[in-house]
Amino acid sequence: MVEPHPIKLDALKEFSDRIFDVLRRRGAESVPFPATPYWSIGYREMLSPEIPIPVLGDPGQDFADLSWELSNADEAVDLAGSCRAFANLLNVIAHAEAQGRFTNAKRRGTHL
Repeated sequence: MVEPHPIKLDALKEFSDRIFDVLRRRGAESVPFPATPYWSIGYREMLSPEIPIPVLGDPGQDFADLSWELSNADEAVDLAGSCRAFANLLNVIAHAEAQGRFTNAKRRGTHL
């Protein structure tokens, strides 16, 4: 078994900045989110040895939750919930990329 080691927050921020920089260079100004729900597993279940039970997620709700968290001046942010919502939205971005939605965005003149 590989011994776990901490990942620095600066490295994670650099990773996310790079992902969004690539999207922008490809001409994407927004992300095409599906109107349909998607399957998700919770952050507690993902590291459990038990088989997880997926739940339906909604990209609109995840975005609304994150938007509310950003507008909330209170320090009592639901960090776990925000991370899960952000991870779900990153998976939606990955799905759109797998479908080629960002590959030629600049050439097509579309605003994804």
